[in-house]
Amino acid sequence: MADFAALLDAAAADPRSPAWDEIWQQSCHQGTCAPASAVLLPLLARACAALSLAERAKPLVFAGFVAVDADPASRARYAADIASLRAQAMQSLGSPDLDDLMFVYLLQAVLGFDGDEIWGKQLDRLSDGEAEPSCPACDVEMVVELSADAPITPGLSCGTRFRFGPSVAA
Repeated sequence: MADFAALLDAAAADPRSPAWDEIWQQSCHQGTCAPASAVLLPLLARACAALSLAERAKPLVFAGFVAVDADPASRARYAADIASLRAQAMQSLGSPDLDDLMFVYLLQAVLGFDGDEIWGKQLDRLSDGEAEPSCPACDVEMVVELSADAPITPGLSCGTRFRFGPSVAA
């Protein structure tokens, strides 16, 4: 992880540095961060604290993914850093420079710092017009499109269809 410290130093010097992307790519694959990446939390807390509210948004989002995927022992070991990152994210949510999408990403990071393994990873999907819930009746995972013109198709394959009303349950 020493390479990460050098990358983080380079990234901290410039919030738009490609080093942030390199750190993210080496730590996370397909939406999951390696548990060993938790050692980055103290470095991320210090780096984010040195940035302006707007500049720290993307690094805080990354830190949220690292925190939510950290194992319980790492979450306990880095609890003070996670608390600092959470406080910084909450403060950044009030930045007038945030666009709507980054607001959602920061809110997701807060949930990640809180250890919410569902919304700490999935909240941004709502902004993309979809959700990936598990069916409460059969525990099958599904993708739900949330756009206004997405039809609800009759004949769903599980008991959830009855919760949508008689027109869908037919």
